[in-house]
Amino acid sequence: MTLLKDYLNQWATFEDERLYLLKKLDSSIMKTMLKNNIPLDEVKKSIRDNSSLCKGKSFIAIKKYIDSFEHDIQPSETKPTTRDYNDYKQKYMPRIFDFYVQKETKIMQILQQKGYKLTDIKDIIVENTPLLKDIDINLSEKLTYFSKLNINYTKKITDINKAKEIYMIELNNLKLRHTNFKLNLYYDAKIAFSMYYEKNYDLSTIEELLAKYTQNSHAKQPEYTNAIINFVKEHTHLYHQLTNTNIIKPQNTKEKYIKYLNEYLKNTLTKSLTPLGEKQIIKRLLSEGADNTEVLNVIKAFSPVVREIGRKKNYADTIVNLASEDILKAKEHLTKVENIFKEKIKQLPQNPDNLAYALLAKEMILAGCYPEYVVKIFNEKIYSSKDKTAYYIVKSAQNNIKAEREITEFICPDNLSNMTLEQINNKHISLKDVYKYAIKERILSYPNTKLNLSDEYIDIDASIKLLNRYPGINKNELAHIIRETSARMQLPEIPQDYPKLVIEKAAKKLAEVFHYNKTQEEQKKELKEDYQLEVAINDATINNTDNDEEYIKCDYRAALSFIKKGIEENDIKNIIAEEQSTRNNKDALENFKYAEYITSIAKKINTRQLNIINVLDTKNNRPTVENMYKTHMKELYQKTNLFNQDMEINAAMYMLYKDIKKEDIALTLTKYSPHAVEPNHSSLSYINKAIIYNAQQKLTVELEKRREFAKKTLVDKDINNLYSKYYSDYKENIDLPFDMIADTIIAANILKAGFKLKDTLDAIASQSPNLTNISNENISKYGQQIEIILNKLTNTLNDTKVQKHNLAHTLTLTNEQEAN
Repeated sequence: MTLLKDYLNQWATFEDERLYLLKKLDSSIMKTMLKNNIPLDEVKKSIRDNSSLCKGKSFIAIKKYIDSFEHDIQPSETKPTTRDYNDYKQKYMPRIFDFYVQKETKIMQILQQKGYKLTDIKDIIVENTPLLKDIDINLSEKLTYFSKLNINYTKKITDINKAKEIYMIELNNLKLRHTNFKLNLYYDAKIAFSMYYEKNYDLSTIEELLAKYTQNSHAKQPEYTNAIINFVKEHTHLYHQLTNTNIIKPQNTKEKYIKYLNEYLKNTLTKSLTPLGEKQIIKRLLSEGADNTEVLNVIKAFSPVVREIGRKKNYADTIVNLASEDILKAKEHLTKVENIFKEKIKQLPQNPDNLAYALLAKEMILAGCYPEYVVKIFNEKIYSSKDKTAYYIVKSAQNNIKAEREITEFICPDNLSNMTLEQINNKHISLKDVYKYAIKERILSYPNTKLNLSDEYIDIDASIKLLNRYPGINKNELAHIIRETSARMQLPEIPQDYPKLVIEKAAKKLAEVFHYNKTQEEQKKELKEDYQLEVAINDATINNTDNDEEYIKCDYRAALSFIKKGIEENDIKNIIAEEQSTRNNKDALENFKYAEYITSIAKKINTRQLNIINVLDTKNNRPTVENMYKTHMKELYQKTNLFNQDMEINAAMYMLYKDIKKEDIALTLTKYSPHAVEPNHSSLSYINKAIIYNAQQKLTVELEKRREFAKKTLVDKDINNLYSKYYSDYKENIDLPFDMIADTIIAANILKAGFKLKDTLDAIASQSPNLTNISNENISKYGQQIEIILNKLTNTLNDTKVQKHNLAHTLTLTNEQEAN
């Protein structure tokens, strides 16, 4: 019998013990993961993917094996810190090692008694120990295990075929990372060093690989291979020197560099340094006050990256310059973060709690602030830097943003809404996905839901849907899902029993719905009556005509009103189709197509209206034509709480006043106007005739009003009161923006009243709405511009025509320009 067979036969005697231990390991990991609030289906998948007792087994056998474990585990109140099977496995590794070491030691003794050499036995163990087949362990754990058996596990890989395979993989990775990749000495040397220093390949194997199989067609052998092998040896020696130097308290930049290099390798779990990693070390040195020239000299002398064969000669200068630029950018970004913080913190309630601060952090991150800088500013302004509260607050904000994005970006599996709970389980669809889909449904119906994904009602609504659709759903599992998926649950100050409270509220709400005393028919009748009333109201406002075009207008306006009330789309379509059937003799299909057409119009109008209502303020930025239109429409909407054609004319007039081309205005209205969605209103011909033409007429009228305003004389002995009177008169009578032109006209009239120029400009500086939240420097410039214009005016201004907003063409128009 050979040594290998003898060794395996000895292990066969411990087969039952080994299998018991492995099953016990899986069972213990499963219990721990369930206690840590990890969903059951995710736990089962983790066991299935990682357990050695599941490898090569049929699906039925695996299911039977996993189902044999205890599942009814009460979860703890803490959030899971990890979901990785291998992380949970670490807790049991000492016991597992003890078992295998004990058996291996006993087998070694038996085999030695049979006359086998100890060195041969150890070689057999290294290649064939069941531990490596039963448990997935890393290199560090292998070294620990074999050291317990007094086996020196330093054997290099000599398989040339494996080496070729690794070489080609690394080469392909480089091609993917670099555009126009061209293999040369640098890349071959990089791969060779990685294979020797990091992947444990024998140097002679690497030498054979390069000599026979390098893909560099320009390589001159043997010089090419010899150069790379010499580099690998020297570079390995350099890394050994650097990593074996233990510096506790560095005294100079060189010692700091070596210390920080070792810390970087340890923290990133890597064995070699990259340019990116080196840049982080240099930034740390520069931030601590090291001189650029001193750092550059240290990099040139000690950097392993500098000494890479084929590395560009200007690398050291480049990397130090890039690090310096990063530090400058970091300071600029910190200033930006501080300014955003000062602005946003004013909006917090009195005595804000951690939840309020987390929402502040969320706003800042979404505004472009780097999370680590938010932590820094929170430590300086809110919390003590001695604890980690700021870090956890910002981390919860990041988790909240991530959870919201996972929901909004979720792509639903096909036909999920039509599946039963059993079908969902059979297709191995996670309940987490089912929960996300319930929220996504609401977003698709009401896009504004995306603004409130962290509100409690989102989770209650999703829970109602799941409890209603899947009566057999396990409420404990649903609680797990809410804890994992809910965006609100990621925020601080949310109680640990929040999922339970959500489910209780959802169940209560569902019960109320089931016991609601109105029947479906009564509700349908009420909706129909409401719809008929909406149609009648609209019919009265559209001259009460009776043709098809007017019915269409009445219907889509009524449908729009229903959409705003939150009535389901299908209910709206059914009501319209039924109402339409009373007006004609067409079949049900034709009437339903009409209903879909009407509803689609209403939805498009609603979407465009919401886009206007939700437009962000762009006052501090140079606005696009789109934002100029939407912002002005929003201001008009906030005054009247409605949308109509007059608003479109007003917005078009405003854009004409701002010198926007008619073609650009027409295109903007076509794309973004709610009015342009209505039938027969989307054509450029209609927009030009009905909107832009009327806007031009209105602009002419308003400019004429402003010209007359320039001639108006008001009286008051107090200059500030006089300015207020002119301002109020302008706002009440002229439908144009109150801009510098308006201030200039008022200034001219105040001067006519006998006041001094300096006092006039002071009155404007203190009262003009154009100078709110403006720096003193810009206020001064504003006054200087007005003074320049006033100096060019005639004494009375009686003949001044204010026709355009551009100051160069306003109060300084020549007779020739007026004629044009």
